[in-house]
Amino acid sequence: MTSGPAISVPAVGIHAAIESNVNASSLAAGAGHYPGTGWPGQGRTIGLAGHNVTFVPAAEGGHVFHRLIAAKVGDRIYIRWHGRIFIYRITGHEVVRPTVVGVLRNVGYERLVMTTCYPPGSAGFRLVTFARLDTAKTMPYWRSLVQAIAAGRRAATPGRAPVRADQPVRASR
Repeated sequence: MTSGPAISVPAVGIHAAIESNVNASSLAAGAGHYPGTGWPGQGRTIGLAGHNVTFVPAAEGGHVFHRLIAAKVGDRIYIRWHGRIFIYRITGHEVVRPTVVGVLRNVGYERLVMTTCYPPGSAGFRLVTFARLDTAKTMPYWRSLVQAIAAGRRAATPGRAPVRADQPVRASR
């Protein structure tokens, strides 16, 4: 992954660069940012699109948002943007027609809206995943990535407390 903007949803194995458009070349390199929507830290709706089944070599697993449908309410999403890590929590999913662009409207608080084709292999609908800003931290990227991975692993392990972004991560044996 590059050192530029990036998105990570560790609970479902999503890790990809964020490109500054939703054209074919941007989506072939990672998640695309919808022009006219906000960026992290602006207090607006941030819109990202990603392929579901089209192979994207730079994305972990080769498909940017293929596993987005498996993400659960409360899962963390990490966005690296200008030396900061913005942490969002998923609030829900919705399936809409591709012409329904109102899902990208500003709502008075910072939120993340991610879209991908649905069902997999079809462009007939869009799976829309909504997330709300939880916290923003200034921290070295390596540390935040380790925390994201640890949070994802612990979230999948019953009986373990969730990891807060400001807690140091300790290796387990």
